[in-house]
Amino acid sequence: MISASQFGKVFRTSSRYANDNVGMACVLLITLFAFTLMISDRAKSWRLLLGVMTKPT
Repeated sequence: MISASQFGKVFRTSSRYANDNVGMACVLLITLFAFTLMISDRAKSWRLLLGVMTKPT
């Protein structure tokens, strides 16, 4: 588990690179993944992340 201060530091660092769409997508992925880690167990979060990444659009 990561603490709120660590997450804030990572988010601020990531947001510097969010000028383009790729950077913004990375920030959103990091945010969603960190959020699922906070509310769920690790294995379920990994299954959810893999499901999102492999889901056809």
